[in-house]
Amino acid sequence: MSYIYKLCACLVLLLGCGLSQAMPTIRFVTSADYPPFESRDITGNVVGFDISMAQALCQHMGVKCTFTDRPWDTLIPSLRRQEFDAIISALSVTEDRKHYVNFTTPYFKTQALLVMHKQGDLATLQSLEGKTIGVQSGTIFWLYLQQYYAGKIKMVFFDDVTRAFDALQENKVDGFIADAPVIRLWLKQADHPASYYAVEPSHYGVPGLVSHFAIAVRPDDEALLAAFNDALTALKEHGLQKKIIGAYFDAQVGQENQ
Repeated sequence: MSYIYKLCACLVLLLGCGLSQAMPTIRFVTSADYPPFESRDITGNVVGFDISMAQALCQHMGVKCTFTDRPWDTLIPSLRRQEFDAIISALSVTEDRKHYVNFTTPYFKTQALLVMHKQGDLATLQSLEGKTIGVQSGTIFWLYLQQYYAGKIKMVFFDDVTRAFDALQENKVDGFIADAPVIRLWLKQADHPASYYAVEPSHYGVPGLVSHFAIAVRPDDEALLAAFNDALTALKEHGLQKKIIGAYFDAQVGQENQ
């Protein structure tokens, strides 16, 4: 039995939760194409930081949980149609999304990175003029680029990050923007990592972009929202959230999420 599993079991015994009687299984939906947050392993199982967090939460609440992989742009609609109970998928809290879902207390904070080909002088915002930047459809990144890079770059939209990174390697785009852990993991695995560099968007004299990830539930599901928030508090107070973060990220990320 793993340390995380045993600690979760202790939390259930100590703090308990009556949710299991009303909802014995929580049906999570995710978009498993965003490692290290969610992806599929060689056996086809959905794995990643978000999945480990959800499993720990369910263990604490005394319920089972299932994970279904769906395209990113279908997550909120499928939740609203009651096909699932909750979304956990590196989903950033935004004012626009609050019109459609309720968010838990954020469980992870990160910033955006822009990964670019090393080509010429790209030290200033003006030097990006005419460059093509890949961005995943339906994310906060395209709104960010539209606000601060409009008239300088050309945006190319992708359904998922795998296609975006493929396009970057095939020189079909000059760069790609995503959350820092996703960019850093890709650079570690890229065929020629020295051919690229990653910078914070603030490098170009514009405000940076910080994301706060949270679980989304339907607005009328107040009991589930409260149960998630109680469990998130317990995981943090008992050090389990820190353990899970440490299993996926470096010490700097851990310090940023204390």
